[in-house]
Amino acid sequence: MRRHAALAITAAILASAAAARGAELTLFGALSLAGGGDLNRAVRGWEAYYSDHNGKPYSFANDLGEMKWFPGGGAVLTISLGKRFSLGLGGEFLRGLTSGTISGSLKASSSDSPVEGERREILTEETIARRPSYELKGIVASLVAFYDLLVGRSFRAYLGAGPGLYFGTLDFREGFEEDLKTTEVRTSGETRRTFLNNYAATGEERQTLRATAFGVIALAGVEILVSDEVRLVFEAGARRAVWSAWKGTRTLSTTWQHSWGENGGQSASGNDTSTSDGRLWAVEAPDPETGRSYDRLLFGAESPSSTIWKNVRPAAIDLTGLSFRVGVGFRF
Repeated sequence: MRRHAALAITAAILASAAAARGAELTLFGALSLAGGGDLNRAVRGWEAYYSDHNGKPYSFANDLGEMKWFPGGGAVLTISLGKRFSLGLGGEFLRGLTSGTISGSLKASSSDSPVEGERREILTEETIARRPSYELKGIVASLVAFYDLLVGRSFRAYLGAGPGLYFGTLDFREGFEEDLKTTEVRTSGETRRTFLNNYAATGEERQTLRATAFGVIALAGVEILVSDEVRLVFEAGARRAVWSAWKGTRTLSTTWQHSWGENGGQSASGNDTSTSDGRLWAVEAPDPETGRSYDRLLFGAESPSSTIWKNVRPAAIDLTGLSFRVGVGFRF
């Protein structure tokens, strides 16, 4: 409520000044390039993990890419403060999206004789399929001071800089299927017995988280006069903004079937749904098999255990990067 009130008061002040001095309203489309922070580190972590484990008896495929480009748009209301200075109140919307498919399979067999006179053969088959999707949306309210470097008859070149409030929403969706089959054949003389342990599950995980951050932007632009009332605007800038206190809700829904015992004679099935509140954490997952650590994102109410994970910290998703805008300005 306080942020909405502050924005409303600022907008009212600018509107009053605009009415007195004249103003320019610019509508623009934008494209931003950003590093992504812990989100893209986790994407790279999974890519490295599956690459390192892609070999017999495992087989993995992963096409989930990093989130780097953020299309968007917005508006800026600018009022003159003198011959070369002006002040602008801006609003901007940004959206980034990445999705992909992760598939894997395992096929392994072994044999032994745990009891004298009995031979045991075990076949394990496992397949997984996951479809992760991340959507990052940002709403930016900014206050930018402009300085005119050069003013000509039909153009204006300027610099601008100022603070902004960044309201972020991260939506994570992942549908999944898992199928694990274990067949154990025990042979003793002419007696042959088969034991099964089969588990299959389908479901979806959903996370919706929100965070607010303070940021700054600096830009350079050129305004070309089309008429007394209309201008074409071209801007390039750099921003600094990091969301690091993500809070939200996680929902996990699973439908499963399980059969086990001799010839799979016992079975059970169910539908499970759980919902929990928590935070988004960034960790490194050590793997003794490869000797490496892999970046991960974890959801939980409490900080993950440092005895299991390394470099535990609140997840920071970074919008720091470059921004390019093209728009149309209207003087009134």
